[in-house]
Amino acid sequence: MENIDELINHSRELRAKLLSDPLRPTYHFVAPEGIAMPFDSNGCIYWKGKYHLLYIFQDLNLPNGGHCRGHVSSIDLLHWTHHPTALAPLPGDPDQGIFSGNAFVNKQGEATILYHGCGVGNCIATSSEDGTLRIEPIEELARLRLNHRKYENIEISADKEIVIDDIRGDSLELIVEMELQNAREFGVTVRRSPDGLEQTVISCDPESKLLKINFGKSSLDTNIKYWTFCMGGGDNPQVQSQEAPFELQKGEVLKLHIFLDRSILEVFANGRQCITQQIYPTRNDSLGVSLFSRGGSTNVKSLNAWDMVPANPC
Repeated sequence: MENIDELINHSRELRAKLLSDPLRPTYHFVAPEGIAMPFDSNGCIYWKGKYHLLYIFQDLNLPNGGHCRGHVSSIDLLHWTHHPTALAPLPGDPDQGIFSGNAFVNKQGEATILYHGCGVGNCIATSSEDGTLRIEPIEELARLRLNHRKYENIEISADKEIVIDDIRGDSLELIVEMELQNAREFGVTVRRSPDGLEQTVISCDPESKLLKINFGKSSLDTNIKYWTFCMGGGDNPQVQSQEAPFELQKGEVLKLHIFLDRSILEVFANGRQCITQQIYPTRNDSLGVSLFSRGGSTNVKSLNAWDMVPANPC
């Protein structure tokens, strides 16, 4: 009984620590504890009425780094049920760890997982229990909306920035429709400090046909560095932006659907591109939102904003 009481106290201490973390997401799934390198999902499918998400984590009680696949499921992609470890290297197995891969439902209706087994190469695992996740944000996120604000027909002159005073926060949903007039680049900044020393810039570059997140000023913490490849090693230069191909058609309005969840930023563009980025602002006042236009003018047809209610228990 004494050990149970000790575990309960440690569990409460961990919960309090997680709740006090200003960078911990509140409505995106996060690994419940420990190390989960390299922080990406592996094997996402819809099967038998539930969404299933697998993710790599490290069980330090296992040899060779303890690379395993965790497993959670959800009916709405907001609230998650944790399951026993889906894949782990066992004594006698040829693979020494579970690395990246994918998942699908085979012709027999079985959940099938393809993954890289450390030391052996490509491996396959099946289950009698697990579709494709969409690039569009899930409709269920609308349940978390609070405190709606709306603006229409905001004209931004060339090389100007407009701060939206009553839209501030680190947990927001924004839907911005911007009509290109003659700007070279235009977009939105989030997690902006009043003096602009900290900010993350989301932009569309029509000429280069790119959607960008510039995080060069996202954090004043000089220990925060972004690398081309998250796992490091070899030729791996630092970067200050993430870019994705995105061509705005002639006369097409740019629709940015932005989700900000503390350290997580997701940007969907016109239903055909998405960029996700982690950011680490240091200042308590880095909460602002602004609109900008460079090299020409832009018309913001509409801006809708909501605060987002937490969905994670801690």
